Order: sequence, then structure tokens, then C-alpha cells
Amino acid sequence: MGNLIENVKNLYIILLIIMLVIVVLDVIFEKQKNRKQERELEFYELKYQKLKKDFNQVLEKKLSISKGYQEHLNMCNERSRANIRDLKDLKNEWIDLVEKLDYWKSKAQRLQNQLNYQKRKCKNNNIK
Repeated sequence: MGNLIENVKNLYIILLIIMLVIVVLDVIFEKQKNRKQERELEFYELKYQKLKKDFNQVLEKKLSISKGYQEHLNMCNERSRANIRDLKDLKNEWIDLVEKLDYWKSKAQRLQNQLNYQKRKCKNNNIK
């Protein structure tokens, strides 16, 4: 019986040593796994930072282009409004000129009528 108890104690010690070795190996492998994950994390963070930087550059470039287009569009809109104002002014001037032309045409027609009347009157006076 003493031999059996000694064998159980030895088996128990061996099992404890095996468990300790397993725990130590698990800790070692876990640390390696963690280091590998940390390296991957750093790699992906660097990639992310690079992509973020590139994206920000593209976004800034797009915004500057967009800002340039917006300024150009505003300038074109202002020119269009100025052209519309100029056209309205020209239309008003044209209407004024047409009205003056009609006035002078009617005045010329009246003068022509008076002239014709005077000619007929002179002709009639010369005949008598």
C-alpha cells in the first residue's frame, strides 16, 4: 500500500509538472499570438493612416476644384445677370427709338400731307 501511495504521489507530481508545462507553453504561445496580432494591428493601422492621408488629399483636391468651379459658376451667373440687365436696357432703348421713329414718321407724313395740300393749292391758284 505504501508503494501505491508513493506511485500516486509521483503521478500527482508528474501531472502537476505536465499542467505547469502546459500552462507555461500556453502563456508563451499566447504571448506570441498577441505579438503577432499587435504586429498585424500596427500594419493595418499604418495602412489605415496612409489611406486616410490619401483620402484627405483627394478630398482637399476635390474641394479645391469644386471651390474653383463654384467661383467660376458664380462669375458666370453674375455675367448672365449683367447681360440680362444690359439686354433690358437695350430693349428699353430700342422701344424709345421705335417710338421716336414712329413720332418722326407721323410728323413727316403730316408735313408731306401739308406739302401736297400746298402744291394743290398753288396749282389751283395758278390755274385760276
